[in-house]
Amino acid sequence: MDNKQRIGLGAGAAAGPAFIGSFTLQGAFRKGYDWQKHPVSSLSLGPGGWVQKTNFLAAGALFAAYAAGLARSKDIPRAHTWLMGGTAAGLIAAGICNGQPGGGFPAGTPDLPEEMTGTGMVHNVGASSAFLLVPVSALIHAVTDVRSGRRGWALYDVASALGTVASVVAAGAAIGRQDNPKARGGLLQRAAITAGMGWISVTALRRLRPVEPRA
Repeated sequence: MDNKQRIGLGAGAAAGPAFIGSFTLQGAFRKGYDWQKHPVSSLSLGPGGWVQKTNFLAAGALFAAYAAGLARSKDIPRAHTWLMGGTAAGLIAAGICNGQPGGGFPAGTPDLPEEMTGTGMVHNVGASSAFLLVPVSALIHAVTDVRSGRRGWALYDVASALGTVASVVAAGAAIGRQDNPKARGGLLQRAAITAGMGWISVTALRRLRPVEPRA
């Protein structure tokens, strides 16, 4: 393994914790923001929104470096590399375009906006594709782990993929009902991000410290 590959894998391992740590701190201190109700994307709106925009862009850059590191390895399926590249592109698009206002944030915003803005649509497509490509990659990785005799890791891959998809679907349904004070779309979305990005970090660390296959 050369230094460029190590740097790329290190970027992949760091991307998730850095992204999650940043939006967690922002959510704790942004006035009027309810981290259990509002999606992470809402942090890119209003005063201080540039911090979350930068967070999206930085995460996208780290995942792009990760994809470049994966591309230097001959034993990694090309599909896995391309999917990580797609995740990077989606996060960068989400950072360039603002999320859709809603749920009463920023202050004065109606709970359910009457129509989707163009930038909100691009943001949603970029962010959604980024997080939905991760479980696909995890399932591909599960096949590789099974063939290598790492069945325990394959189960982790599949569990991460299913947990991410289930959380994304549940979060989408809850965020679409932000007029309901009991909706917990933000909490569910954070579960999806943690499951997906956590899997990427673990997988990148495994690549950095490879182990022998087991029968």
